[in-house]
Amino acid sequence: MPIRIMHVVDHLGKGGLENGLVNLINGLDPDRFEHVVYAMRQLGPNAARLPGNVRVICMGKRDADFPVQIRRLARERGSTRGAFPELGDGGSGGRRTLGAQLRGGA
Repeated sequence: MPIRIMHVVDHLGKGGLENGLVNLINGLDPDRFEHVVYAMRQLGPNAARLPGNVRVICMGKRDADFPVQIRRLARERGSTRGAFPELGDGGSGGRRTLGAQLRGGA
């Protein structure tokens, strides 16, 4: 059974983090990892670069909305059959992300 990872990002625009996320997903073995990308605000050009087997969810959050919509995120996490949220920001300086901590990895 593949390891399920939920990547939570603000959007999938032309930023470095977004590009790095797509490169990471494209570089990992799809037989070992199942990805869900959860965009808080909107999709963007990097969404089209994701493989077809990656589930993409867009919340459509507006600036006036509560900063973190925890209930909705929790509901989506439940619908992904237990995916570990990957909340690292790319500039974590080697810190373990939440998903890695829950899996007991580095």
